Amino acid sequence: GAEGFRLGNEILAFRFVATLGERRADPLERIATPEQLRAWLTANGLGGPDMPVTEALLRGARALRGAIHRAGTALAAGDVPDRADEELLNRWTARHRARLVLTGGQARWHLPDTDPARAALAVVALDAVAPLGGHEDGVLKRCEQRTCGGLFVDTSRGRRRRWCSMSTCGNKMKKANLKAARGGAWPSIGVRPTTAPVAATAPGESSPRRCAQSPARCTAAGSTPPRSICRAGRCSACCADRRTDQGR
Repeated sequence: GAEGFRLGNEILAFRFVATLGERRADPLERIATPEQLRAWLTANGLGGPDMPVTEALLRGARALRGAIHRAGTALAAGDVPDRADEELLNRWTARHRARLVLTGGQARWHLPDTDPARAALAVVALDAVAPLGGHEDGVLKRCEQRTCGGLFVDTSRGRRRRWCSMSTCGNKMKKANLKAARGGAWPSIGVRPTTAPVAATAPGESSPRRCAQSPARCTAAGSTPPRSICRAGRCSACCADRRTDQGR
């Protein structure tokens, strides 16, 4: 996207969360300056290139971003958000003064003349409430790409979506899986490949054993790579439980 922004997420508030990238690796700040915050708001239909943005508002925007991410991460894990994060989010929604108008057959946000950038961030806060509160169709999830940590709502059939964006994290993992399949090694990013490698045969067995908990073939003891390829991630008898890795 413009200025290197990630604009593929369907949820405006979660696109805002993505202005801090690589959260679980070497964080990449995409709104390091007031100008960059204005550029992000403009790219998302909230204001224009002449909209004033101050350093103080930038600090407030980052605090809002952190509250949305922490609340979403907690909810995706089945927990309750911290009360302080909920209160901060609710203070921002109370500042909502923008109007949704129809222009040229499209819905657009009309911002007030006074402090439009603050009103734009209130729109972002308001947009976060529905998906965080469970009022969107789908399941709130955290991206499984190990270095990302972004949020998304899974509306796919079967609720099997794993990435915040297929064009970024999804493609990154597909490339890592393909490289691993060609080289016979596991991806270094730490998420299971979409297609398991051919399982080794244990001594005395004529064919690879099947996992007791999953239809996916498991890798026999002593083979390389280690036993960890059951797709369900629920194995206890013959394969390593992968849920610990997925929760990092």
